[in-house]
Amino acid sequence: RYLGAAATGGSWSRSRSGSGSGSESLFSQRPAAVFAQLSSSGGEVGLDDLARWDELQELLEDGEILGSEVQSFYDAAGGGGGGGGGLDGLDEAGFEALYDMIDDLFE
Repeated sequence: RYLGAAATGGSWSRSRSGSGSGSESLFSQRPAAVFAQLSSSGGEVGLDDLARWDELQELLEDGEILGSEVQSFYDAAGGGGGGGGGLDGLDEAGFEALYDMIDDLFE
């Protein structure tokens, strides 16, 4: 479900339909709240955990963001052990960076 379509390409900047203010967040919850819901007992969020983030799944299903973009942002935020510290997923700071990267696409 999460990265079902392995399409590549696309624009790195999108406009939010119906958005009146650039400071309005794309997501209904703050990053810390989403992290708390998605994180495992080890205090990290992996790619599989992102499948439980309903708002992200809606964006993927609607074609508003590509799975390849989410993967790139996840990697850039330190997912998959690339960020050091022995984590396989994102810690809270890494998750917040991922959240912000996705949110910034729609400004």
